[in-house]
Formats: sequence, structure tokens, C-alpha cells
Amino acid sequence: SSAASDVYKRQGFQELVERFFDYLLKPLQNGLGAGVVIIFLTHALWFFGIHGHNMLDTVIKQNFSDITAGIFSKTMQDVFVLLGGTGAMLCLVVALLLFAKKKGTRNLAWMAAPTVTFNISEIVLFGIPIILNPIFVVPFMLVPLANFLITYAAINSGLVPHLVSEVNWTTPIFLSGYQATGSWAGAILQMVCLAVG
Repeated sequence: SSAASDVYKRQGFQELVERFFDYLLKPLQNGLGAGVVIIFLTHALWFFGIHGHNMLDTVIKQNFSDITAGIFSKTMQDVFVLLGGTGAMLCLVVALLLFAKKKGTRNLAWMAAPTVTFNISEIVLFGIPIILNPIFVVPFMLVPLANFLITYAAINSGLVPHLVSEVNWTTPIFLSGYQATGSWAGAILQMVCLAVG
């Protein structure tokens, strides 16, 4: 019974946090402000060791899953903002493979490369570590925001078509960009975001 009580408390706390974020984010439309706030909150929670996606996923699915409601949506975030998972870890892994001087760091990047291809970033998040790391907090927060702003500008200006279909979050880069937009412009946009990151 004490185990059941612990589960109830954990679900109760997570539900309380979800309700708070739902109250905070529900008034936002699927536009620029919503994207900036959600991406910032997700990564700020991660930095402090709280799984940002678990805390915000229900709210995002309830309020930002419709790809036709505006530019920002869960699919847009998964496909163009979080390349390689939380913190756009694919960008970090590529940078480490190209420029890391320490052999251990390069080995970690090689180990993480197959998983970040499918947007699973935990090996890098906990291996470097990113959590509570003052050196990595700046790129961890800014790269996803930069990816969002680039993507928002590209879609808003018409350079890249609006999203036409939802894509599973584990779909690899370039394929996901093409599927989401129905155009190779989506894959090119992902390449630009990867290079900037």
C-alpha cells in the first residue's frame, strides 16, 4: 500500500505541474511566442535534471498537436528544432566528432551517433553531462531556439512549405523534413539548422 501511495503522490505532483504549464501555455497560439516559451521551458527543466518533455508533453499534445493551426506544433518541434533529440544533440555530436580534442569525448560522440540519428539524446545528456553543466548550458538553450527561429522564418516567408503531415519523433533527419513538408525544402532546412547548430 505504501508503494501505491508513492505512485499516487508522483502522479499527483506530475499532474499538478502539467496543470500549471497547461494554465500558463494554453492562451498562447501556435506561433512565435508559444514556440519560444515551450522550447525555453523544456530545456530549462532539463538543465535542472527534470525531464522537460515528460513535464510538457501532455500540454504540447493537447494544445499544439494540430499542424494546421499555426507554424509551431509538436511535429515542427520534433522535426526541425530538436535535431537529435533534446538540445539538438545531433549538432553537438557532429561538432564533437569534428572538433573534440579529448579521445574520451570523441568516443562518447561515436557511441551516441546512432541514437541521436533517431532523436534519442540521453547518452549525450548524461554522458558529457549536459545537466547542471555551466559550460554547455548556453548552446543547450540557444541552439534549439536558433533552430526554431530559423524554421519559423523559413515557413512564415514561404521558403519552406507549411507542414502537411505529422511525423513520428524518431524519424531520422532529412527523411523527417521531407515527410513533414512534402518537399525537399524541408530536408534542406534541416541541413541549414544542423550547420548553424
